[in-house]
Amino acid sequence: MLGFTLSKLNLLILVTATFAMVAFFMIGITDFVISISAQQTLDTYAEKAANVITSESLCFRTEVTIPKHISYFGGVSAASRFFYLMFIARLPADYDPEYLTSVVFAISDSTDPTKLRAASRIDVNAEVIFYDWNPSEMNIIDDSVSSIKLDPQSALMPKDSFIIIKEVLEGHTFLHIIACSSGGTCPSNVQDVACNKIKSVRGKESACLPCPE
Repeated sequence: MLGFTLSKLNLLILVTATFAMVAFFMIGITDFVISISAQQTLDTYAEKAANVITSESLCFRTEVTIPKHISYFGGVSAASRFFYLMFIARLPADYDPEYLTSVVFAISDSTDPTKLRAASRIDVNAEVIFYDWNPSEMNIIDDSVSSIKLDPQSALMPKDSFIIIKEVLEGHTFLHIIACSSGGTCPSNVQDVACNKIKSVRGKESACLPCPE
């Protein structure tokens, strides 16, 4: 009787240990797959930015809308969707014409912004200027920042898009990166940048970002 009980106990221990090992393995696999998917996503955006800056045109632009989530394992169920924040930053933070500027794309967990999942970088011979926008302050564009944060799940309006505009002016290359929403703010944000940021500073409008009459 004692032997039978010990046998059952050993079996229970074995099953529990096996389950714990499988669960640990699956968590590791899930994290790995999420990171791979996030990296592929960022590499696509970095390539789009590189195509803009390497264009032979004096003016060139592209608009990117990021998905609400990154799907993995098919993405059929909510458990197979990764909700994230995306950051775009320049390094160094202050422009130095003697050196290249790095434009860094990064993805982190929406519940833990410090948990970086993936990053991608391009180096550009340009002055990179960010124009940040907050859904809670619809008419305010901030051009004093060195990075922007996109949140496709933001409650008021998804902050899920950015526009990259290359401008060559008198031999100097600018890369304008404007945050906006696919919900309809991208045209107005570009107009705000053109009229209230660039034109007001330079005293004349940009050929690449004309200010509507």
